[in-house]
Amino acid sequence: MVQLTYEIPSKYSAHDVQKQIDALVATCGADIEIVDYAGRVGIRICIEDLPNKIDVDHALIDKMKGMDVLLGYDRNRTPIIHTFKHPHMIIAGEPGFGKTELLFFILYQWIKRLTPNDLEIHVIDLKGTSFIPFIGIPHLHPIATDLDKAYETVKRVYDIMIDRRDKVLERGDKQLLRQLARKKHLLVIDEAGVIAPKLWAGDERKTCQKIDGYLSQLLMVGRELGIHVFYCLQYPHSDYVNPQIRACAGGRLSFHLSKPEFSEVVIGEPGAEKLSTPGRAIYKTNKSITIHVPYMHDLEKRLEAMKCDARRTMRNGATCVEDNADHVHRSNQSFLSLRPLPVQTRE
Repeated sequence: MVQLTYEIPSKYSAHDVQKQIDALVATCGADIEIVDYAGRVGIRICIEDLPNKIDVDHALIDKMKGMDVLLGYDRNRTPIIHTFKHPHMIIAGEPGFGKTELLFFILYQWIKRLTPNDLEIHVIDLKGTSFIPFIGIPHLHPIATDLDKAYETVKRVYDIMIDRRDKVLERGDKQLLRQLARKKHLLVIDEAGVIAPKLWAGDERKTCQKIDGYLSQLLMVGRELGIHVFYCLQYPHSDYVNPQIRACAGGRLSFHLSKPEFSEVVIGEPGAEKLSTPGRAIYKTNKSITIHVPYMHDLEKRLEAMKCDARRTMRNGATCVEDNADHVHRSNQSFLSLRPLPVQTRE
């Protein structure tokens, strides 16, 4: 790989250079990556392409700690790690290009490393079948497969967040905040466009508006309170994407999308429409990088082994305990005494 770095005239940005990428590719005869250095732009000439398939490096995963996850590898075969300095993430991609496989790979890493006392996973999947391999994993709450259950799921996570916030405010104790936030609650919304209020009418639309309002609050306030949102889409039309996720998602990743405007919604720039290889994605935090996501061919087998271990543990008398009195209450307890945050809805 060769990188050339240029100063950008003040009236232009790396985004303007990105728009000329087709001409740059034709000129260089190789793939091009644009890197934004805030006033300078790096033009990477990629002499060697990424491989079409990369196997999982389990030894690397075993060395990782906390909520860090391996996403894939760049053109130099450098592992690309997502850290939770960026607590919320948007993942997009059309069917068949790797979005669901990556999401499963991320969840697998956390389930392998963290106990149900460290992490609880709340999933909304209106298709109802995508997460079948995870059923029986003790970290996972029942999957929400219709709008009413989706509302209950988002409200449950919202109530956990408010309960934590109010405990901290009542005691005025920053240490308690860190203690409560050690236990993570991950909300995964698969094909989030389906719950966009504009797609519904009547009571269903009102339910979606409520979901949208609670989701916005989770995105804005949840970070310090141990709440994380993964917002996943196949067709990220700007009219159907919660605007707060675009503002708050510090991590953005896109596989192939059919239109440059869809790419703009997810990663803030065109480029995802040019990805043609399954497993190839653009990952963006403060800068964009093209990666290839590893393929985990034995995921379901490994999940089944984890379920067997969990059942064996339960038979031996161990139970998954919730947070104690200084931590969050169980999600089915009353939160009527809490002072909820104002919830805004959108049409």
